[in-house]
Amino acid sequence: MNKSFKIIDDFIRDIYGFVFLKESIDARIASNGLLPILYAHGAIMSIIQERRPPFADEFVRHVYPLLEVAVHWQQLKEKNGLTGEFVDACKKRMLNANAGNFFGVIFEVDMACRSLLSGWRTEFVEDCTKQGQSQIDFVFFRHGKSLAIDCRSLRFAGFFSSADLDIRKIDSAVVEHAQKFKAEHLDKIVERLGTSPDERVLVMDITAQNYATPQVLTALDMLAVPADLDALLFTWREDLLDGKENHILRAMYKSVGRIDYRYFSITYEARFVKTNRGYAFFMRPYVEPEPIVVVGQSESLEEYERKREIEAEN
Repeated sequence: MNKSFKIIDDFIRDIYGFVFLKESIDARIASNGLLPILYAHGAIMSIIQERRPPFADEFVRHVYPLLEVAVHWQQLKEKNGLTGEFVDACKKRMLNANAGNFFGVIFEVDMACRSLLSGWRTEFVEDCTKQGQSQIDFVFFRHGKSLAIDCRSLRFAGFFSSADLDIRKIDSAVVEHAQKFKAEHLDKIVERLGTSPDERVLVMDITAQNYATPQVLTALDMLAVPADLDALLFTWREDLLDGKENHILRAMYKSVGRIDYRYFSITYEARFVKTNRGYAFFMRPYVEPEPIVVVGQSESLEEYERKREIEAEN
């Protein structure tokens, strides 16, 4: 587990500039009421100080939410994919996070990392519009295609209450965020980037409590895609095992409208399983769906991604 804790520590150092693996928490975290970070810190320090293996529930519930984005960050760092401009943009957002918007901010950073790992060039477009005017989060570029992207997290609906996420709440969020894609809100972005986005996509995180299968999945196809959008892309982390002692946590996708959800297919699968020697935890790169394996030959990631793009274009 120490490697996982180190990955989280490196991410927190890069963003906030302090050592996470120590007894006291940084005052900025405590004063902003960032409960997910506080919970993760408490769980990790308890494990370290008591010199014990983590309990499945505390690891999945409190440590994994930070590890999701931290492992993407670490992979980009190893690939020299973290430019100074990208890090500064992420820091700006994270440093402004508070208890009310933390999941939304961490989701934006995670989607930016997923896009880079999936081969897109990421442009943060803050400060392109007038003060107080609605604005999207990113424009992604790859192989001559550009995507205007806005992110919204409805993760852990009911994290602070017992309310469940339902289709009405999702539809309300879609209507609200679709306003950002209106021509008058994109004009300055188009002027700055010198191109009009080929597709306009609202990406929503609908991860459920305890990483259960979101109950709203079967109702998503009933949603109408607003005229100013090309598609809605839903993503969530789901536990594919029993959800008690054994866990396989994987990023899932569902698209509504004209977009290939595999645009951001590269992510990491986490496994936390009980063995005869205690608990074991590991993460591995995962592509949704995984590349086809042919006897004697496996399809390369580049071949797989290009094939999916050709299929989407046709």
